[in-house]
Amino acid sequence: VPHAGHGPGSISKGNATMSIRAKIISGYVVALALLVAVGGVSFLNVSALIAADEWTEHTHEVLEAASHLESVLNFAETGARGYVIAGDEFYLTEYREQVAEARTTLASIETLTSDNAAQQRRLATLRIQTDQLFTDLATLNALRDTEGFEAAVEAFAQGVGTESMGAARATLQQVAAEERSLLATRKEQSQAAARATQVVVGAGVGVAFLVIVPTCVTIIQSISRPLLAATGALSSVAS
Repeated sequence: VPHAGHGPGSISKGNATMSIRAKIISGYVVALALLVAVGGVSFLNVSALIAADEWTEHTHEVLEAASHLESVLNFAETGARGYVIAGDEFYLTEYREQVAEARTTLASIETLTSDNAAQQRRLATLRIQTDQLFTDLATLNALRDTEGFEAAVEAFAQGVGTESMGAARATLQQVAAEERSLLATRKEQSQAAARATQVVVGAGVGVAFLVIVPTCVTIIQSISRPLLAATGALSSVAS
C-alpha cells in the first residue's frame, strides 16, 4: 500500500514546484547575465570614449603648438627685417628671443608626436629648414652690421631667408594637416563608441524587460495559486 504523501498527486505537485523554481532561477540568471554583459560592453565603450577624448585633447595641443611655432617664426623674420631696416638693437633682441622660443616649441612638438613616425620625419625636415632659416636671418643681420643697409637688402631680395621661411611654412602646414586628419578620425571613433553604448544599453534594457516580466508573472502565480487553493479548502470546510 503506498504511503500517504507519496502518491501520483504529490509527485505531480513536486514536479510543478520544481518547474516554477527552475523558471524563477533561470529568469534571475539570464537577467544577471544580461546585466554583466551590458555593464561590460558599456565599460569598454566608455573607456574607448575617454581614450578618444584624451587623444583629441592631445591633437589640439599639437595643433596649437604648430600654430604657435609658425607665429614665432614670423616674429623672428620680422625682427631680422626690422634690424636690417632700422639697425635698432631692439629688433635684434626680439629676433634672438623668437629664435630661442622657436627651438623650444619645436622640441615640444617633437615630444608630443613621439608616437607618430610620419610626424617625426616631417619634424626632422622642419628642424633642418628652421636651422637654415635662422642661419639666413643671422646672415642678413651680419651683412647689416658689416656692409650696411644696402648689402643686407640686396641679399634679402635675392631670396636669403625668404626661401627657407617658405619651406618651413610648407612643412608646418603638412604637420597641421596630419593632426587635423587624426582629429577627424578620433571624432568618428568617439561617435561610434557613443552609438554602440546607446545600442547596447537599449537592447539590454529591452531584453531584460522581456525576461524579468515573465519571471515576475511566474512568481506571482506560484504564490497566488497555493493561496487560492487554501482559500478554497477553507471555504469547503466551513460549508
